[in-house]
Amino acid sequence: MRDATATVDWLDRQEGVDQAKGIGTQGYCMGGPFTVWSAAAVPSRIKAAASFHGGGLVRADNPMSPHNVLGKVDASLLIAVARDDDAKAPADKATFADAAKAAEVPATVTVYPGDHGWMVSDSPAYDATAAARGEADLKALYAAALA
Repeated sequence: MRDATATVDWLDRQEGVDQAKGIGTQGYCMGGPFTVWSAAAVPSRIKAAASFHGGGLVRADNPMSPHNVLGKVDASLLIAVARDDDAKAPADKATFADAAKAAEVPATVTVYPGDHGWMVSDSPAYDATAAARGEADLKALYAAALA
């Protein structure tokens, strides 16, 4: 969260950055939780966060679990779950969605028809159809939340 705060501070000091507009962030696999932590760290600036086949979004009894920091988030979220990750932890999507609802954070939590890694073009699990859907959903998130 310190890194996210420092990064946003650095970005905001760059010529051409419009501080009146929000920042979007996206992460893949273990980067997924970092999008939520970043949104919690700098809620005044990070207004959209997407996690694609993110791991560790629900960590039982951990106050820093991404689903437990949603009360600090002021962003719209896209949580794109891989179907095989969902099969391993089917309750996680509902736990995250329920936490987002309780925190009044707009979140789309969806299981995609691809296995872990489907968004990464050089991954053995890459799925062009699911990746195209994920990209379209990300663009829609950014268009709505960062306009």
